[in-house]
Amino acid sequence: MSFREHDIFLLFTDGVEEAMNAQDEYYGMERLQRAMSDNLKLDIGDLTEAIVDDILKFSGDQPLADDLCLVAAEAVLNKPAPRPPVHQTSPGEYKRTADS
Repeated sequence: MSFREHDIFLLFTDGVEEAMNAQDEYYGMERLQRAMSDNLKLDIGDLTEAIVDDILKFSGDQPLADDLCLVAAEAVLNKPAPRPPVHQTSPGEYKRTADS
């Protein structure tokens, strides 16, 4: 499997697919795929929020029978992650910090 720049990976719990509406219909994979493709132009945070909003709109007043958890990640290729600066904490001892 190869990845391309900006490929999006969406991981989710079964509560996403199994959310039901008042007509006892499941949200299902097809609706999830449509919600994702309809919102691909959004950044990752807004994308997951739009999907959750769509699930809640679909469910209406029906209580969710299970938890909803979505995790999205976007592929970034050939770009090393920025490294935190190195600080000397004592002679001969160094540590990386996220602050600075």
